Amino acid sequence: MPLEDAEPTRAQIKRWRRYLANERAEAATYRRLARKKDGPERDILMKLADAESRHEQYWREKLGPYVGMPRQPDLNTRFLAFMAKHFGSVFTLALMQTAESRSPYIDDEDASERIAADEQMHAEVVRALAT
Repeated sequence: MPLEDAEPTRAQIKRWRRYLANERAEAATYRRLARKKDGPERDILMKLADAESRHEQYWREKLGPYVGMPRQPDLNTRFLAFMAKHFGSVFTLALMQTAESRSPYIDDEDASERIAADEQMHAEVVRALAT
């Protein structure tokens, strides 16, 4: 049986569901920040949101029948959403840059190389937006 067709372990399902929830929340956070901007900055934030939505879809497909009910994102991701809602984008983007640069996908063999590369690129883009 090819590795892709193997049943995921309980640990993988749990981790993938957490990734799915975090990607959904990150996309929403970038969209919230984009609504407060205009011009090129808005476009960049919307492209980041779209990329996070693609990542969400990747985990949804990987989970397949194990997707389950939507979960809450982790505490750090919820904190970033709170900051985006209540505080300025520069401060929130600085925090998001740190979060993007610490992506767990770099060391996770279940994450695609594209997602890991996207997250590294997001960290640089968000860093530039925050300055």
